[in-house]
Amino acid sequence: EKSFHCKTLNCEGWCLFEENFNIYHCPVCSHYNCLNCNAIHEGLNCKQYQEKLKNQKELDSDSVKSLALLNKLIEDGKAMKCPKCDLILMKRWGCDWLKCSVCFTEICWITKGPRWGPAGQGDTSAGC
Repeated sequence: EKSFHCKTLNCEGWCLFEENFNIYHCPVCSHYNCLNCNAIHEGLNCKQYQEKLKNQKELDSDSVKSLALLNKLIEDGKAMKCPKCDLILMKRWGCDWLKCSVCFTEICWITKGPRWGPAGQGDTSAGC
């Protein structure tokens, strides 16, 4: 689960990665792969890329396929949407705490909601 294969078509590049890395620069094809989205979206953050996919889905079959893959990951429980900004997030391993890379909301993977309860940090009444 700590390995990643470059998403460039027909590229043989791959890597082993650590939890704190979000970008893989492929030495074979020189593309930058996003480990969060499991896609290549150079020059865009994850939220911008996902918005672009939504806007292009009717025009571009590759965008339709990428959006379908992201939705399948959500359906299979391998990804979720941030409860605040709707960014699609994936948990690779580790504890059930996530932090959105766009809006910085702290999220509980189990409840798919905010990590902290109404009293703020330290309030575990939200379930995490």
